[in-house]
Amino acid sequence: MSIEFKNVGYTYLRKTPFEKKVLHDISFKINSGEFISIVGHTGSGKSTLIQLMGMLLKDFEGNILIDSLDIKDKKVRKSNLRRNFGFSFQYPEYQFFEDTIYKDIAFSLRLRGENEEAIKSKVKNAMEMVFLDYDKYKDRSPFDISGGEKRKVSLASILVLDPQYIILDEPTVGLDPKSVEEITFIIENLNKKFNKTIIVVTHIMDFVYRLSDRVMLLNKGKLIDFTTPYEFFTNDYTCNKYFIDRPYLIKLFLELKNRGIHLKSCPRNIRDMEILLIDYFNKRGIND
Repeated sequence: MSIEFKNVGYTYLRKTPFEKKVLHDISFKINSGEFISIVGHTGSGKSTLIQLMGMLLKDFEGNILIDSLDIKDKKVRKSNLRRNFGFSFQYPEYQFFEDTIYKDIAFSLRLRGENEEAIKSKVKNAMEMVFLDYDKYKDRSPFDISGGEKRKVSLASILVLDPQYIILDEPTVGLDPKSVEEITFIIENLNKKFNKTIIVVTHIMDFVYRLSDRVMLLNKGKLIDFTTPYEFFTNDYTCNKYFIDRPYLIKLFLELKNRGIHLKSCPRNIRDMEILLIDYFNKRGIND
């Protein structure tokens, strides 16, 4: 399973005085189970790109292949392909409309005509995946819970349909630090434990470095780079030219290197960095 773009371009308001091309000749491939972060400044084309991935826009240039099927092929049923996608925009909790959390999560299943026994089982499972206690939360209003809990409900509303590809636009925006950590852990768990393909648009570079398999940089509608987090954040040319704020662990790693402390690698989280430093200095002490 994969998502592949071949020379894809997109123009808004085509053949009007307000015509604007926002994507130019984009080519890449995302494999099943990968965690991909998409970064770039406002107006770089990130939102348009993920809408194309989710088949929410048409009349694009080039070709988009989902699981090796060209979505321009009239024989391909895009409705079936869309079932593999879960899509969440910024502040998805603003879309709540039911009076209980259970009903909100179950809504899409009812649209599909599933029976109530299957719906209950799937809603319960989706809530467990985002660490929301079913009995405690199912009858509560989605409007009377915290921001972090609302974000969990919105994720459960996606997961209840069991998509393979989960596309998230700024999933931690507007949350307090505790909720950011909880949502980050849930997203990581979906990728590592449940093997979901995660595609995230974010401005949080610490998040990008901690979780990503690869980082995609867009600028003015063009694909500038698509590489591993370490290679991306240690590329002085890219970071300086496109004003990339390096993650704190990369900053620490590079500063230690400047001071003559050469670690064998740069860990993805602070605990691993602590262990690596303790090991480094213990060995140095023994050598001395």
